[in-house]
Amino acid sequence: MGWIGSILIILGIWLMGDKNIWGFVCGALGNSIWVYVGLKRGKQFDLAFVAVIAVIMNLISLYKWLY
Repeated sequence: MGWIGSILIILGIWLMGDKNIWGFVCGALGNSIWVYVGLKRGKQFDLAFVAVIAVIMNLISLYKWLY
């Protein structure tokens, strides 16, 4: 599951570099997967916390891009 999240984050960064709006979606989805992984795999709250912040930042950036 972590590999899928990592691939989505990398894809999201690539797409944002190409000024593609789907980069924000891929980044938010990938970081959401890492939130799940952090909470399920040994209660890694530090990983889950950083991933939650990254999801919030992705959504704020998407909002700023759209409006």
